[in-house]
Amino acid sequence: MLQSSRRAKPDKFQHGRYLAEETHHAFASLRVSVKVIIRTSLVTRSEVFLCLDSVSDRQGKATRNEDKPDPCEVKRNKGMETSKMSYAVIPNSANPMAILFVIDQSGSMSDKMQNGKTKAEQVATVINKTISELVIRSSKGDTVKNYYEVGVIGYSGKGVCNALTGVFANNILNPITLFEQQPLRIEDRITEIVTDTGDIVQQTVKFPVWFEPMAYGGTPMCSALKKAAETIAPWCDAHQGSDTSPGSFPPVIIHITDGESGDGDPLQLAELLRTLSVKDGNVLMCNLHVSTERGSAIYFPNSDSELPNSYAKKLFNMSSVIPSEMILNIREELRGKTELSDEARFFTFNGDEVAIVKFIRIGTQGTLPKLTYAGER
Repeated sequence: MLQSSRRAKPDKFQHGRYLAEETHHAFASLRVSVKVIIRTSLVTRSEVFLCLDSVSDRQGKATRNEDKPDPCEVKRNKGMETSKMSYAVIPNSANPMAILFVIDQSGSMSDKMQNGKTKAEQVATVINKTISELVIRSSKGDTVKNYYEVGVIGYSGKGVCNALTGVFANNILNPITLFEQQPLRIEDRITEIVTDTGDIVQQTVKFPVWFEPMAYGGTPMCSALKKAAETIAPWCDAHQGSDTSPGSFPPVIIHITDGESGDGDPLQLAELLRTLSVKDGNVLMCNLHVSTERGSAIYFPNSDSELPNSYAKKLFNMSSVIPSEMILNIREELRGKTELSDEARFFTFNGDEVAIVKFIRIGTQGTLPKLTYAGER
């Protein structure tokens, strides 16, 4: 429940005091042992933009010239090689991890969930909490290090845009140090915490806000994924690493939607995104379908055979196979809610409020060691 809000320019964000209050009980973390294996880049930036032009050209035409070579087919065959990848690099200042949210902000995101929030409000709350946790993870004493670069692309009837404003408006991906310094505002919110004696009490906490909920119009999903590719391709080029450096953990794209694409078939664009890579592995494409129905979520399926419709199957096939290095993390997080096979994909269908929290937490965790916050439940 939103208790009060202030829009005065906030002081520098005091992560140690504000963040711990709101996030210590909300984020169960994950653990797994990791190893470092080096591999080479698979797809070049120039190849990506050639493919994006090809996709846009075909989506704008009713028919396709079958005699004309498909540059994307080469990229898929060239890029979908995962056996040599390790997904093992721990984010650090020299090799930050990129996390890009791609958020459906169409009119249907105004539908209310079981907790009384709209889908747009629930997604915004979890993204803001996640950014708070990333600030905590990047803190060393009183200093926040640039361990992450975070961005939010929104798409709606108003088009595709950088969904962050203010000092974040000039770049899609921004360093976590800037988030620590420049929240849009800090709200007072009521939350439940667990005391040392096990009692559950309500407490007013400081809640920093960077991303605002919005719901309007249609669903230009293809245009949003193209924007994501244009953002991530040069980032991968800049963070490949070298013979003496492992480079960065592969970028994670977390796509959240509640409906079908309104501007074409997004499958080929998602496949293209999954071919982008750094030395440590290919981009992870994670798709979450959100719903107002409670208790019907399908977590991380390994096949589309049990999915209820063609749209669910489309999102499944757009999603990355979960790297083996992250399987143990997810099994711990889900705690028996679903059987998770080695072929499971980064996809959840009909996600409710709880599923949104779990999915984003898993997607942004990588293979980092477990963190435990006081009072966590």
